[in-house]
Amino acid sequence: MASSELARLAISSGAVIPVAMLHSFYTEIEKILKMVALDRDRKMPSSESWHRDLLTQMAASTENSRAVMPSPQNAACFCGAWKKSWVSG
Repeated sequence: MASSELARLAISSGAVIPVAMLHSFYTEIEKILKMVALDRDRKMPSSESWHRDLLTQMAASTENSRAVMPSPQNAACFCGAWKKSWVSG
């Protein structure tokens, strides 16, 4: 599906505001992760895939600090445990 088709679908379904809010939220989280990367590791990814590389960098432990966020493998376990507690709670 082309991006113009997705935009029309979002507008027609009334999803524009939630999508914009989600984008803003993610952008702010990304800004925080950039600040943490620069403070903790003194470097920021600069490749074309820097968004993904930043997430990978934040999921990695260093010799001086723990991972800032769960790795994709651990995130799946964390989300599964959270979902189970939410459903059963």
